[in-house]
Amino acid sequence: MERDEFGPVNKLKTAIWSRDISNVESTYNEVYPLVNDKNELNLTNHAIKLGDVEMTKFFISKHPNVNYIGSEDYHYPIHAAVIREDPELVSLLLEKGADVHTKTQDPFQDTALHVAAKTGSATIAKLLIDGGADKNSKNSLGHLPIDYAENEQITATLK
Repeated sequence: MERDEFGPVNKLKTAIWSRDISNVESTYNEVYPLVNDKNELNLTNHAIKLGDVEMTKFFISKHPNVNYIGSEDYHYPIHAAVIREDPELVSLLLEKGADVHTKTQDPFQDTALHVAAKTGSATIAKLLIDGGADKNSKNSLGHLPIDYAENEQITATLK
């Protein structure tokens, strides 16, 4: 295979979007030597965005640092899982050591708990709080997660 800065990553992304774990595993094994670390974690985020727990576990098994942000994303894996509103993915990342205090790499610098408040998911917020998230953490605008609560359940969880 010819060394090409974008080819291997695109091949892996195509495999991920196929949602066929055996295809992902074989493609990963074929092109891994040609892919750099930043892109690999982006692939974990792609699996998370699809809501594919098995594929996410596969990428974490290859690259266990779940507190690393790739060059294409503003979100750490924990933020991607919270946006997806997937308790299983959030729990998996917390079990693997995801830092609930990381902030998005965008102008808002939201924690995962801010993101959970914006999505309105009390279940996800509870998981994050149980995982050590700080209800009093402010984003770059000086807002607390509760400032974004849009329903009674999330408000009660964040009080």
